[in-house]
Amino acid sequence: MNTKYVPRLSIDLTQEQHDQLNKIICQHGLKKLVFTCIIDDFISLCNKHGAGEIIGALTSKVIGINEICNLVMKDKNDYN
Repeated sequence: MNTKYVPRLSIDLTQEQHDQLNKIICQHGLKKLVFTCIIDDFISLCNKHGAGEIIGALTSKVIGINEICNLVMKDKNDYN
């Protein structure tokens, strides 16, 4: 019997969020990879700038993934 503790993150989603996420990330194991990257970046930002500031900025929609991506990525239509 495996008794090794593995921490998990569990959140409630709407049915629409669930369906869209499954449509976008359908490959087995890819959700873990994506959310691990997001969590690691979130922790790093909180350590660098303070948890209150980062959580406040995210929850008040001052900055989000769209804004962060706009800083470093082109729109996929710009590559054509």
